[in-house]
Amino acid sequence: RSNAGFSLVELIIVIAIMVILIGVLAPQFIKYVESSKKSTDIQNVDEIITAINVYCADPDNSPSSLSGKTLDLTLTPVILADGTTYTDIQKVLYEAGIKSYSLKSDEWFASGSTKLTLTVTVTDGSPSYKITGANTDYDILAGKKKKTEPATP
Repeated sequence: RSNAGFSLVELIIVIAIMVILIGVLAPQFIKYVESSKKSTDIQNVDEIITAINVYCADPDNSPSSLSGKTLDLTLTPVILADGTTYTDIQKVLYEAGIKSYSLKSDEWFASGSTKLTLTVTVTDGSPSYKITGANTDYDILAGKKKKTEPATP
């Protein structure tokens, strides 16, 4: 009699071990993917802010033209050069080489929202930023989850 191959019990044991490993590793992988998305978002917003800061620091530019302007950071906005009417902020980003921008993680958005709005205020040539429409647990400008103070009795 030939003993070629595996028995059914051996195959079931191997499959059970694989299921256990997947069950343990899958949540960690999902956390890693979400963390990667957040890091990308933080870097993208940082690039946008850097481009606006550089524009405002250039003495040949008029940073006051950006004051009070808003930029919608939606999931998939694309700025096109052909026939698009730019807002001042979009023009600054386009000139800085940022032709498209997107947010990968859904955790930045408030419940039911698909859009964040970045408002730029320029005072004495120095820009400041505020984001609205965001999840109150996260601060994309600081790049981290906001600290919550424990309730005092």
